[in-house]
Amino acid sequence: MRKITLILLILTVAISTNAQQLRKDVKENKKLIEMRSDLDYADALMKKGVFRDNDTGRDYFTGYAYKTLYDWDQYFEAIVQIYMGWTADYIKNGVTIFLDHQEVSGMIARSVPSNQFHGAEHVKPFLAQITMLVFDNYDDTDWFTRDYFKKMKACLDFWLHEMDSNNNGLSEWMSAPHTGMDNQHERAGWWLDRVSEGVDLNSYLVRETQAFARIAELIFNQLLNPEEFWSNYPVPALAISEPGYSDKQLMSDLGCSWRANTWIPSGDGACWDTSSYLKKDLNRISQRFQNNFYL
Repeated sequence: MRKITLILLILTVAISTNAQQLRKDVKENKKLIEMRSDLDYADALMKKGVFRDNDTGRDYFTGYAYKTLYDWDQYFEAIVQIYMGWTADYIKNGVTIFLDHQEVSGMIARSVPSNQFHGAEHVKPFLAQITMLVFDNYDDTDWFTRDYFKKMKACLDFWLHEMDSNNNGLSEWMSAPHTGMDNQHERAGWWLDRVSEGVDLNSYLVRETQAFARIAELIFNQLLNPEEFWSNYPVPALAISEPGYSDKQLMSDLGCSWRANTWIPSGDGACWDTSSYLKKDLNRISQRFQNNFYL
């Protein structure tokens, strides 16, 4: 494997760290609000980059006039949207559009729409980090469903296992274009060469696994929150905080009980999915669930 320049790594970590520091003060940052008032032209220009994905019917933002949504570009584009005071909609859609194009193996082509070159190259590991940008800056988690959690895990597993051909713990790029530095063939090879265990790639993967662990922790904490799902009958079909939550059957329920009751398929799945991933409190969760399930 060829040596990788560390300049890119340092630059990438520095940019990513600064992005992480934005967090929750962005919306109310007076300096940013003042700066935005002078950026009407930029806001109007950015809106020309909003397009619709034909497969999912969702709108997304891209900096490319030819309408392509790229993997790592959307991470930095998300930061721009946060600074500009945009809603989280296009950022969330960018993540879910990629996840909804996932193959059974867990592989996701690195652009939407894809092409003959991108189709064999796995999406760069930034989806969990983008998701955390949404969680941290908008306090918006409801859109990230159980299915998306599973898809993101499968995407990360594909990087860690399928893209580590010699099982040495270091994943490989497929080509120079796959790295994002399209013409660095001397460093990372031509299409499908798969010769570079990139320092940049494996640094991204460290950050991506950390972000995914935070997502799992947040889901787990929500599961054990007595104001959300940790009721006397966990895990209810609706969170306690939701308007439709009721321990009494309503006239409009058609004889069903998908409100405050514990149901075996959904409740058991939620418990095992989160607790088995985090390796903690499994007995506590499963025991309470088994003692109180609805029949």
